[in-house]
Amino acid sequence: MLERPLLHIIVMWVALAGAWVSPQPSAAAQERIALAFEQTSCSSRLDELIRRMRGQHVVRAVDSSSVPGHILIDVERGKVSPEELQEMWNRWAGELTTCRVEIMKSCITANLPPASP
Repeated sequence: MLERPLLHIIVMWVALAGAWVSPQPSAAAQERIALAFEQTSCSSRLDELIRRMRGQHVVRAVDSSSVPGHILIDVERGKVSPEELQEMWNRWAGELTTCRVEIMKSCITANLPPASP
């Protein structure tokens, strides 16, 4: 298993790479929020939780496979805070402590440089 600092670097790289290559024309109006599972794995309700998150009108994409133990959520910039997404997810997870998440605090939310032509 990867050490936590190395895993954070990988999460940051995947999140930034995803923002740079986003095929959606309105990518500038989006931001990526990373949530990390409090435990090392999530239960069988993960699909249901992801489906609920994707159903939110401000959510554009949910990626649960790029980085183990993390959920990367693309949202409309300024429409929802990381804290609101965390609270929403944890409320849905309820008593399933293995599915609860915490906000990944890093430079993932930093402004990206403009893409070169």
